[in-house]
Amino acid sequence: MVRLVSRWSPRCLAFLRTSRLSCLAITVLTLCVVGLAPTAADAQLDIGIRNSFPGRRIGGGTRGECWTRLFAHLVPANSVYTPGSPPLIAVLEGPAKTPRPVIIELRSVRANGLPDPNAKPVFQRTLLPEKEGVRLILLDKLTKPLSWTSSYSCPDSPVPSDESLFFVSRSEPPPLTLLLPSNPSPDDRKVWETLGLLYEACGKTFPRQEVKRLFGFSDLLSDDWPENLPVRCS
Repeated sequence: MVRLVSRWSPRCLAFLRTSRLSCLAITVLTLCVVGLAPTAADAQLDIGIRNSFPGRRIGGGTRGECWTRLFAHLVPANSVYTPGSPPLIAVLEGPAKTPRPVIIELRSVRANGLPDPNAKPVFQRTLLPEKEGVRLILLDKLTKPLSWTSSYSCPDSPVPSDESLFFVSRSEPPPLTLLLPSNPSPDDRKVWETLGLLYEACGKTFPRQEVKRLFGFSDLLSDDWPENLPVRCS
């Protein structure tokens, strides 16, 4: 009896070790899946913000003295967006005889998705002045909801009269978009596909009609715009 136990003990021990490792692996995997999966509360919060966020895709300057050159975030119509991988965002700039630098800012948000006025920007970039076209900006992976605003760095001077056709109303505020780190919507995934096409066109051009069709900008991109828009990647 002693010899039998002695003979089978190594195999039993090996089985036990394997079983323990398997159990540990299953436990760790379960914990990882549970940790990564969004909770029902997170999903409800996400749905609530998407349905009620008072964002805007289209805007212009930030001050009355600054001419409001047309400017748009290339995001879904509700201006709530979950970036893909890589985490790209894109902006559309309208025609102007005197282009100005563009300031891109990301800030922490409150529970309603609006920017926290007391929070410092977690991301800020000033882009050089460019003529009309599309710009793509690569972000770091998001870990929390952030507000995204874009505005021109404008001098204290009036709107030149010969540029008035290229601008939206002077009272138009700058674009405001809520960026979410997870739970992409079907509209988000469509934007991913479009930004992928634009990314492939970096340093080249992209048809104006396609931008109009893909983002529903039928009233914005008139014949005053070039037929093919330059695509610039930052």
